[in-house]
Amino acid sequence: MPHIPDGLNTLILCCLQKEAAKRYQAAEELVAGLSAVEQGLPLTDRILTRAKTKIRASREITVKLAPRKFIIPAIAALVIVSAAVIFFLTRGPQYDPKRIIITPFENQTGDRSFDSLGRMISERITQVLISSGIATVVQLPQSEETSKPPKPEFVRAAARESGAGTHVSGSFYAQQRAITIQAGVSNIRAGRLVKTIGPVSAPQEEPGKAVEEISQKVAGALAMVFDQRFVSQTESGHLPTFEAYRAFAQGQELFHRFEFQKAMPYFLKSLELDPDFKSPLISIIMGYYNQGHMEKAEEFAREAEKSREKLAKIDQLKLDMIISDLRGDWAGDLKATREAARLYGAGSMIFNWALAALNSNLPREALEALSKLDPERIWMKDWWGYWEVMTGAYHMLGEHKKELQAARRGRQQYSGVMLVLYFEAYALAALGRTAELEKLIDESYGLAPQGSFPGDFFVPIPEGGLNSAYVMIRSAEFLRARGYKEQSQKLLGRAIEWLEARPQQEKETPYSRSQQALAMYDSENWEGALALYSELAKEAPENIGYTRYLGCLAARLGIRQEALRIAKQLEELKRPYLFGQHTYARACIASLLGEKETALRLFREATAQGIPYWDYFYRDMDIEPLRDYLPFKEFIKPKG
Repeated sequence: MPHIPDGLNTLILCCLQKEAAKRYQAAEELVAGLSAVEQGLPLTDRILTRAKTKIRASREITVKLAPRKFIIPAIAALVIVSAAVIFFLTRGPQYDPKRIIITPFENQTGDRSFDSLGRMISERITQVLISSGIATVVQLPQSEETSKPPKPEFVRAAARESGAGTHVSGSFYAQQRAITIQAGVSNIRAGRLVKTIGPVSAPQEEPGKAVEEISQKVAGALAMVFDQRFVSQTESGHLPTFEAYRAFAQGQELFHRFEFQKAMPYFLKSLELDPDFKSPLISIIMGYYNQGHMEKAEEFAREAEKSREKLAKIDQLKLDMIISDLRGDWAGDLKATREAARLYGAGSMIFNWALAALNSNLPREALEALSKLDPERIWMKDWWGYWEVMTGAYHMLGEHKKELQAARRGRQQYSGVMLVLYFEAYALAALGRTAELEKLIDESYGLAPQGSFPGDFFVPIPEGGLNSAYVMIRSAEFLRARGYKEQSQKLLGRAIEWLEARPQQEKETPYSRSQQALAMYDSENWEGALALYSELAKEAPENIGYTRYLGCLAARLGIRQEALRIAKQLEELKRPYLFGQHTYARACIASLLGEKETALRLFREATAQGIPYWDYFYRDMDIEPLRDYLPFKEFIKPKG
């Protein structure tokens, strides 16, 4: 080619080499080569003066101005396309990890009478894998001695022909009147062992027990390896039997649909089927925590700590996270989830990192974490919490249009979920788009109330409690916080009407009455709210939410000594798992009493004890006296 430097010709020939070893081994090498060629190009004027005509057309002027801008990328594209063609013509066989070759296990007993056991093991593993449906087993052509493992070159040839990417092999030996079996899983393409399974043992008179156990363990190990939800749990720690894996996987499906109570029996069953498989134990702890059963979560956490060395690294980090949460320690949670993200780069701990960042007043970091997840992928497809964190982060940053866009994307994915509708509702409230918000409330009437949801310390939400009234009251609070008080009052009136129209049996429940009390409080019906909260507090004196509102009502009604008495009562609470609720309640009372410095100090303490930055500080009307207080504004300002 004229005017193409020798260096570029050499580069192209290198890319087109048939043998892979003679081609560039990394993209960086190709880029460096192109850069070297570019530096060696002659100046434009030297090229153009070779032309015989003295009149320059517009095309020549363009070349004069920026020849490298067009020539090098075009040549680079040609090189890359050519290299791709050669690569796809010469890249060799394709290996599918889910196509498996299983060979007879090697007899290391020294007793030829056990030779048939090697084939018995491989055949039983084949049967279990086929029945499980987790992979395709490649049938090998018969070798001369079918009871012995074939030679490595025989396996490699079969893999090239069949596309199998995984090889299961192993051995067995005799020890103290027992037969012991060990299996290995190899990556055929890489030519390396990736997992060892076992050993398992049984009496020589009953080798079938060991055969069945190793078969179940091989199937369980492969199921975990092939299941993208659990990849990180296979890197260390005990791998389960197939039946234990299956129970665990069923539990996880329910867990990620927030059906924690339904998931628990599956986790317990998995633990019973294979006591050495500890991942279900971590899920049990998290399930109890998410249901608000802190004592049970603590009990199982202590049990997990006793066998910490048996936990996969990812499960150790999950344990650290949940223990931090039980202490109200967002910093500890953030440390554990950041480390999990660094080590594994994907999975549910990325979401937990985002959640911890959000609760730690780091909404930008929360968005960074979410950017590493695909909400449509594997376990995330049933996890609407992704959209809760994303909309919350944008709200904290004041980017309410992005918040609304995210909420609507979430609703496309979860059109029938009440809580996801709520995400859109508070985004509309933040923007003051009340006409759209009213239509959304109309739509909520057609949705089923959502199940148990651990979403509010001060109004605990029971099974089926996340209803249209919840959406209306919380949206009204966001409206008021953004300065739309008149619209907020109108929406609260609608919530009260909805609650009054409920069936009598439902209206008499403590939760329905607490919703009525809160709607009255938010609509500034102090006397009505006081009467209801007084009744509720007599029935449940341990409820911090009821006590908090009685203290705030006393402050609003000018009964200062009563407000201070209730604040002192809250200060003296010593029971575990308060997570800063009592301190936050004291801060609200102080705020309403005009004690700004005390209120801010208590809010700082409350966040250190476990109160999240999202979402109370963005909707709670008891904070209004502090909204323009500069130290408070600096306190809630996002830090990252």
